[in-house]
Amino acid sequence: MQQFQASTPKKLASILRYLNDLIVEGPKQLGGTAEAPKILLFAHYKSTLDALEDWTASVHLPSIRIDGETCASKRQSL
Repeated sequence: MQQFQASTPKKLASILRYLNDLIVEGPKQLGGTAEAPKILLFAHYKSTLDALEDWTASVHLPSIRIDGETCASKRQSL
């Protein structure tokens, strides 16, 4: 399990590069007329969710995060 968790940061750069191509650069290549697609991401580790949340903020994409720390009453409104 430790080896699996240790490999997560190494995979993250590729994941973020793929998301950037799909969500940020893709619409730009279509002349800026296409809206970025909505996407649902699942992650096993909180550190991965943290990195994804940081990335969306850095590229100015709106995002909603629901994880194990999100209270049940707030989940529905999100």
